[in-house]
Amino acid sequence: MKKEIYYAKINYEWRVVRYVKGVKKPAKKWTKASITTTTTDINVDDINNNKFYMDRLRHKHNSNSDIEVRVTSIDNPKYLCMSNDVY
Repeated sequence: MKKEIYYAKINYEWRVVRYVKGVKKPAKKWTKASITTTTTDINVDDINNNKFYMDRLRHKHNSNSDIEVRVTSIDNPKYLCMSNDVY
């Protein structure tokens, strides 16, 4: 299946999630960050539902605890090319 590849700046928020006696306790403050990279989706909801992409953003931040990530916006997507080998 052919997919379009875009180069864009992706703005996202992340926070640390800790477990206290088995109860999930996320941090109150979301930390803002951004990454300039290639993507096949230019819709925020599609990226938030893409497990592979969200795991990639989680691994960017080193932490022994769990991390929650949510994409807030995509700035200036530029079309690069079409590809058959995108998963």
